[in-house]
Amino acid sequence: MPEIEKKYGRNSNQYKILENRVKMTCKLQNAQIDKAKIGKKVKGIPKIWTDRKYIDEKYGKNTKESNMYKELLLDRHPYFFIHLYSKTKAKYKKFIDEYDGSSYNKFGLGIFELINLENKTKEQQEYIDLFNEYMPVIFNECVMNNICRYLENVGKDIKQYFKTENCNSYYELFLDDIELDKKILNECNIEYKKFKKNIINDLSLNYNNNKKYLNKIKTNKSSLFYDKFKNNLIKITNNINTKDYAIKVFYELNKGSNKDILWKCFGEEIFNKLLQDKSYKISLPFINNLSGKYCYQEDFFEVKEVDLCNIMK
Repeated sequence: MPEIEKKYGRNSNQYKILENRVKMTCKLQNAQIDKAKIGKKVKGIPKIWTDRKYIDEKYGKNTKESNMYKELLLDRHPYFFIHLYSKTKAKYKKFIDEYDGSSYNKFGLGIFELINLENKTKEQQEYIDLFNEYMPVIFNECVMNNICRYLENVGKDIKQYFKTENCNSYYELFLDDIELDKKILNECNIEYKKFKKNIINDLSLNYNNNKKYLNKIKTNKSSLFYDKFKNNLIKITNNINTKDYAIKVFYELNKGSNKDILWKCFGEEIFNKLLQDKSYKISLPFINNLSGKYCYQEDFFEVKEVDLCNIMK
């Protein structure tokens, strides 16, 4: 609606049709609720809203009426739906890739570079018009689309702070600089396989009665399983570098494993290892609206080093 308002104005037939459709949709929605209650039959969405072929049959091809109704077709999701439906995202991505390549071949610019280009030629503008006409999602400036694009950019800003030269081996930061015994490592891996099999078999039982109470039992049982698993690894390793063997099992031998298990069993040991490497000094953000460097939700922050030894004393 904002796009149509911007293009034709609020008093245009196009805008009034869309406004009327919003009202009709609310009525149809209420009727659908009534159908569930009293079995009242509900009319479906009119074909003229969604069917391009029906519009051509009713008004003829390239007539004033058919062009108007085709411009108002509800045959696409809004852009922000790409984060809800995987098929919509795949369709959108494929469309962008194809037009991006075609735009480079024709004009030496990517499609979005072409759109932002000032003083476009007639051929370039016609190409952009085709791009907008066949876009598989509604890529306008509506509120939800704008929020979606804003959050996408926030996500990119956050991700850059987590980039490392070797993202796949970050877990090596958790390890001590020692060589592990391959035989013991293999025994630890076998123990993990047993643990995984036992916990799946035991906790997947289908309880029907007093579920709240039985869920509590399941949670307590989980803790017992974790404790038993940790103790078994300690026995296998003779309580020497057990944490490191466990890390290798979860991050190297079973890359797709649930790392929550590792952290529940050895999280404290891993955390203490990282603190020791940093001499128990960590960096934390503090609000400083006068000279803070980083802005988040209208406040400015500075990063300060905190000595945990002083705090613990």
